Amino acid sequence: MEIIPDTIILNTNDFKVKPGANILVNRYETQSEGQMNNANLLAQRTDGELLMGSSAIVQSELNDMGSKVYINKWGYLTIQFSGSRIKARGLHNLLTLNTSEFTEVCDCVGKTLNAAGVLFNINECGVNRIDVATDRAMKEDFKLYLPIFMSLRFKRKNDSDLGTTYYSGNKQHDLIWYDKIKCCNKKGMQLLSEYIDRNIVRCEYRLKSKNKVTEVTGFKKLSDIIKDYNYLASIYNSHLKSIFNYNECLNEEGNLININSTVETELRLLEILKMNGKKSPVNIYNEMKGHDEIIQTFGSYATFINSCIDRGIVSKQNGGKQMKKHLELLQFAGQCRNGSNANLMNELIEKFIKAA
Repeated sequence: MEIIPDTIILNTNDFKVKPGANILVNRYETQSEGQMNNANLLAQRTDGELLMGSSAIVQSELNDMGSKVYINKWGYLTIQFSGSRIKARGLHNLLTLNTSEFTEVCDCVGKTLNAAGVLFNINECGVNRIDVATDRAMKEDFKLYLPIFMSLRFKRKNDSDLGTTYYSGNKQHDLIWYDKIKCCNKKGMQLLSEYIDRNIVRCEYRLKSKNKVTEVTGFKKLSDIIKDYNYLASIYNSHLKSIFNYNECLNEEGNLININSTVETELRLLEILKMNGKKSPVNIYNEMKGHDEIIQTFGSYATFINSCIDRGIVSKQNGGKQMKKHLELLQFAGQCRNGSNANLMNELIEKFIKAA
């Protein structure tokens, strides 16, 4: 399975800077007007002088490729870059990388910063974050997979960079799904020719802390990743499969368990929606299913609302409001009926799990 190595964050305090290095130093942080913090020791220069300030930004051509390199107030050099985007010279982050390509990208980052006057060994840097992803061309528009993501207990979030996303996880790690075409358009990235006029969905696994990276992968330094780069694909696929298994969607052979819609499973979905979001679960469900499909499942819209009241999903007062509000509700995902939910789920499994 080929993966896309996206955001990687490295850090080290074992570095020096040359005199005249291309570094923009922030001298102080203002606490209040007329009062300033004392400068911190950021780094030692090769001529023995000390680099003082509150923080510093390392400037190089990496900045034009979406990377961020800085020295924090504790004297740690932090390097954030996308392996895929460096390979594409900053145009996009859509390329998969094999071991040799990933190694080449990391060497490029290290040499570029050395040339900018920051001397260090990139292979010895600690790993604070790893994001890996796969992109797949899907049959339907991203929004039509909403019922599937919600039934898998993914939470909905509107991200300023990514658009609408569905995620499962916490501050330490998460798995997210989003419309990659819309994301690229928002960021002004170029698209590969095979991506144009297609429904591209990205599934991205993020390990967002040093401890989580070590816990899940065993990697501590960049050299560990380079030595066993292919293990990242295995970690990615195992976590993705565990999400589907946890939600009882796959059998022992890895095939989809029958998920034909029933009143009970739909009410279970509504209960999950209630737990996972601030927005009314009935409103979300209406957007997902559409008025006609709800009637097809429950027999009538009144039965649907009464069932929600009986299960504590909505109060009697709010249930009455919903009856009035949604009698003429326009369909949002009318295609998700007559067994097509199972077809959409099967497509996700075939393209993101079985293709591994």
